[in-house]
Amino acid sequence: MFRRAFLLLFVLVTTVTLDTTMAQDKEVPQEFIDNLKTREALSTLTEEDANNIAAVLEMARKDDQTLSMVEKMKNDNSKQIMAIKDEMTQDDIMDGLKRTVEDIQALDVLFTDPDRAFVELEKEGLIEKKHLNEYRTNPKLLEDDMRKGFYYQFVTLAVAGDYL
Repeated sequence: MFRRAFLLLFVLVTTVTLDTTMAQDKEVPQEFIDNLKTREALSTLTEEDANNIAAVLEMARKDDQTLSMVEKMKNDNSKQIMAIKDEMTQDDIMDGLKRTVEDIQALDVLFTDPDRAFVELEKEGLIEKKHLNEYRTNPKLLEDDMRKGFYYQFVTLAVAGDYL
């Protein structure tokens, strides 16, 4: 069920430009602390995870382009958002937000050497054949596209969880 919901997320993927640098000194919102205390399935959600999720949510709430995308998502893709809500529990959504933030952070490490990142992603079969030449000549574009995809996934989960 969880995998099916994530497949729905990827169907919704679109291009968004936004820097997703994590803020390390943000105060943890009460809603995340409450989740930490009351939800057994979120025992893997640490205070640092909550801070990272809160930082991205705060940034998203201040970005006009993201707010416009959220509004469009709610209006144009309401059936897909409802399907995600039906398929995933709040715990699944929080875990998905955590994993997505971790994936965004992993891009910083992966792309310290963009050419090697391309080679490794190609080896794993994670690059569509139609984009191979474009990404081979411009691995920075690959990083940007991956970052945008993860950010869109984060926003989609946040909308499904009623955090945005």
